[in-house]
Amino acid sequence: MQKALSASALAVALLVSTSVAERTEPLVIEGEERWREGNDRLCLAFDWCDRTQASEGRWRGWSTVVTTRTLPKDGAWHTFRFATEVPAFDHAAIWARPILAMDGTFDATQGAVALRNLRVLVPKTAERAVSWAQGLQPFPGIGVLRLKWIEPRHMQHQIRRWDHSHQAELAAAWLNGSGMLVWENIFGTWNPWNAGDRATLRRMTPVLRHFAPLFTDGDWLPCHPTLLDGVRCSCWESDGRRLWTLVNESGTTLEAPVLEVADRGERFFDLWNGRPLEPERANGRCRLRVPLERFGAVAALRSDRVSTDFRKLLEGQQAEAARVAGDENDPHGTAWSVVEPRQPPTAPAAHGRRASARPADLTGMLPVEAGTHTFAVRHMRRECGCYPDPGTPTEKWHDSLRGYPHDETMTHQVAVTLAPYRIGPQPVTNAQFEAFLQATSYRPQCPDRFLKHWGGPTCPTDLRDGPVVYVDLNDARAYAAWAGKRLPTEWEWQRAAELHGDAFRRGEVWEWTESERDDGHTRFVMLRGGSWYQARGSVWYFPGGEQPVGTHAKFLLLYPGLDRCSTIGFRCVVSAAWPGQQFGVEWRGERSERRQTPSRLGAPLKRVPHRVCRRCRCRSRESARL
Repeated sequence: MQKALSASALAVALLVSTSVAERTEPLVIEGEERWREGNDRLCLAFDWCDRTQASEGRWRGWSTVVTTRTLPKDGAWHTFRFATEVPAFDHAAIWARPILAMDGTFDATQGAVALRNLRVLVPKTAERAVSWAQGLQPFPGIGVLRLKWIEPRHMQHQIRRWDHSHQAELAAAWLNGSGMLVWENIFGTWNPWNAGDRATLRRMTPVLRHFAPLFTDGDWLPCHPTLLDGVRCSCWESDGRRLWTLVNESGTTLEAPVLEVADRGERFFDLWNGRPLEPERANGRCRLRVPLERFGAVAALRSDRVSTDFRKLLEGQQAEAARVAGDENDPHGTAWSVVEPRQPPTAPAAHGRRASARPADLTGMLPVEAGTHTFAVRHMRRECGCYPDPGTPTEKWHDSLRGYPHDETMTHQVAVTLAPYRIGPQPVTNAQFEAFLQATSYRPQCPDRFLKHWGGPTCPTDLRDGPVVYVDLNDARAYAAWAGKRLPTEWEWQRAAELHGDAFRRGEVWEWTESERDDGHTRFVMLRGGSWYQARGSVWYFPGGEQPVGTHAKFLLLYPGLDRCSTIGFRCVVSAAWPGQQFGVEWRGERSERRQTPSRLGAPLKRVPHRVCRRCRCRSRESARL
């Protein structure tokens, strides 16, 4: 079958990469082309994943043209052949994607070309089985996936992860016989599929799996004719089986005949509803009446191909058709509010002997007076989104939670009333953390990568004065509780940095803050300060280097072995009014009692009764709630 298509750009289903030795392998793309309009230069180029890596060595550039061909403008078909050497594929190295293009990316004017009989001879080590169909450019109607049209075995996955309705993706997947990538937890933001989309996918998936050989090896006829306006259809055929997938774009439920096909004596089935069909047979043709809402499917099988597995498919489709889709109260779509941080745990879980909290050592700690402040904080989305500011209407939360555009910077404006406190002038050092371990024999329940940089149970001498790293949020909380202190909130950290300037040392490591949030699907915390390490070459990398005071970064909490890393440490604070009162931790001489209190920024001072303090015999204290 000849396959001709008009294409402005064609990304070849191939990944290649640079390697230290720069081994190369041949890449050949050949076929027939016919110039149509505009630019007459057909280009083969590399689209690099990482600008920094690609700019070094032989393989230079961001989108690098490897070779070009000038097309005759006579409207006739001409053969072409591109042959070049590409870096050998290596999963551990940086990769690039060859692109066949005439879209103006590599030339000042755009062009269009028709291609047919295209062959891609790829390196043996290349990956070519699967690729994304992410955010495809709009086609007239739904359109044809060009890579799958050229190579039916190539599987592309439809994905528009930030959309709230996936009906358009499902329609494209259904007509192209391609896959769907269901992505609901998008880098820590919960964007669930709605009940209707999930019900549609449950109807499609059994058909796609049962007829997988047709979708990958059968003859595919896209844009199959139908009897009704607004109904689109694709047909697959192989080995005594025919399959039609249908999409109704008319906006109304249809009951009229939809298809007219050749009569080959097969049995017909409505696959969407799991029932047999009785066609209207006349003059060697069959007319098929299918109840059609948004999607449908029809199969034609010889009697000997109606297997037990096929009958089970019909039974499952019948059951799914009778199933009632969820409603707006569907619990799958719920997420907890992340406007305010969680209340810190009363005592981080750990192994080792339990050491009493002690009076906080205030030596060298920087004082900050009470006051009300409005903080401006910039946050680069980087597809992670952030939390909504307090007071944001619920219907506006999505504006903060969404992660797109990925390179957009959003600005928080948060008014906070802070009680007086003192804060460490620098992050906690390795020597200070070692003293905590010696006093408590603290060991986290999950020890993965705990203090990995020490290389053993004791801190090397040359690291003692440096900030402790490879500690997770609970490790930091455990140290702070032992020291009679706690972690700072985001706003305490920022106010101190703004107030004390150079006396507030920062930028050597990112710092944990008491800002943990949990939407029921993902936990995250906000980091402050920046770090010594700075990855370069892509906007997707986590920010590095010393960061401006009025910025923060969202850090997803996965598990301790990943949360502990070489670029995150912490510092501590003490409430100035009463060092022992930290998020409900009351100082009781040689032991501490912990009580949960609300963690609400800006809450007023409130008199909280306490039992008699053993140290000073007072009967009450006035404590600030943060």
